[in-house]
Formats: sequence, structure tokens, C-alpha cells
Amino acid sequence: MIDNIILYFKNLPHLITYCVRRLKKIWKWFAMSLVIGIILVLGLEGIFDINHNTDIAQGRWLFRVTSLIVFGHIVLSVYLSYKFYRKDYMVMKSFHISSVTPTIVIALLAFVDMFILGLIIAFLKPINFETSLLSLIYYLIMTSIFIGVIAVTFGLLKFILKRFDTIYFIMSAICFFIVPILFIPKTHLSIVDHILMLNPVYYLVHGSAQSIIFGAVSMNNIPYHIYFILFLALMCVINYALVRYIAFDKYDSLNDTHLENDLTHLSDDNGKKLEHDGVFNNNENANEDNEMIGKNE
Repeated sequence: MIDNIILYFKNLPHLITYCVRRLKKIWKWFAMSLVIGIILVLGLEGIFDINHNTDIAQGRWLFRVTSLIVFGHIVLSVYLSYKFYRKDYMVMKSFHISSVTPTIVIALLAFVDMFILGLIIAFLKPINFETSLLSLIYYLIMTSIFIGVIAVTFGLLKFILKRFDTIYFIMSAICFFIVPILFIPKTHLSIVDHILMLNPVYYLVHGSAQSIIFGAVSMNNIPYHIYFILFLALMCVINYALVRYIAFDKYDSLNDTHLENDLTHLSDDNGKKLEHDGVFNNNENANEDNEMIGKNE
């Protein structure tokens, strides 16, 4: 344990350099997401000024746009994170550097993006609605942790499933329709609403939008917070198991490769030996035949 800590700090300069390179590759995505989010919010405010919508109507549409922004950042961040994690896993493991750190950097970028957009929405929304910054920060922290944990899970699954990207896009498309973007949950939840709430992305999207538009009311459901924390703990356990499985799988594959090479060399050597023995025996038989012919003559 102590050796790993010492090794980590010894390789920290290399880790920082690696993270900076990753940051240079991905910052454009988050800058673009920030610009698109600002355009969406300002465009929606312009429509409100033209149509003179009521505060309730403005609150509903701002809720939808906020949910869309949070959902988009989650999908983008998880995709970039697990793609890079799969590439970094084998490389950084060889140098005893944590491959999770670039994922954390991506999650922090998503946090900053969503926080800036949340403040803009809070400033432009109707005065009748209150914003809870503490609730917003809490949900954004939970979102960042979720991005880091689930990206590791998906990155490890990509070692096992070759077409995992297709599966991820299908899951994201389905998730778009079952989180509160196209619909807003009612005050009295039905059985269907409770089933949809089992989705952890629903928790993050709904909680973030609710904390910006409606304030601290998003923190009232204590059992729901406990459920999400337990879900993250379960995903950490699954990640631990997947890391062990992939490590043993790679080790077995490496051993199988070495065994096949050894068998190939052994068969080649045996073949050459048999061929040499066959030639030698043929020469001996030929000499014996020549001797017999000479005697007969």
C-alpha cells in the first residue's frame, strides 16, 4: 500500500502531463456544449419576451431546457470518459499510473459547464421561483461522481463487448425519453413515475433541474438520496470485480499465447528431428543395400 502511494507521487508529473494532453483534446467539446447551452437559454428567453408567457409556462420550459442540458452533459462526458479510459487502462497500468484520473478531469469539466449554465438559468428565470445553490452544487457533485464511476464500468465492459458503442447510443436514446425532458413529473407520483425514478440518470437530471427552477424542494426525498448512494456503491463493487476479471482474462490470454508459441516451436523441432532421423535412416539403408549388392557381385 505504502509502495503504491510512493509510486503514485513519483509518477505524478507524468500523470499531470498526460491529463493536460487529454484536456487539450476534449476542452473543445465542453466549450461547444457551453455555447450551445447559452444559445438555448437565451433563445428561450427571447421567445418568452415575444410571446409574453406566464411565469408558470416559463418555469416549465426552463425546467425542460435545464434537464436537456444536464442530460446532454452526462451523455457526452460518459462517452468521452469511457472511450479514453479503455485506451488509458493498458498504457497507464504498465507505468503504474492511475487510469481513472483523466476520467476525473472530464467529470470536473462537466461540473464547471453545468454550474455556469445553472447560474445563467437561475439569473434569467422568473423572480417567483427560487434557486438553491447548495442543492445545485450537491447534484452536480453527484453527477460528477456518477460520470466517473459509470465511465469506468463502461470502459471495462468495452473490453468484453466489441460493439459497446452501439449499445451505449441505444441506451442513451431510450434514456432520453424516460427522464423529465419531454415531460414534467406531477406532484403526486404514480407507479410509473416511481419505476422511472429507479433510473439513476433520472435522479440527477430531475434533481439538478428542480434545484435551479424550484429550489431546495429537490432535497426533500431522503430515501431517494440513499438509493442513489447505494447504487454508486454497487457500481464500485461491480467495477472492482470487472477489473479482476479483465486482469485474469488478459493473463490467461497471454499464457495461452505463450503456450501456443511453445507448442509451435516444439512441433517444429520435432518435425525437423524426425525429418533428420528419416534422412539418416534412409542413408543407412542405402549403404546396407550397396554393401549387399557388392557382395553379390
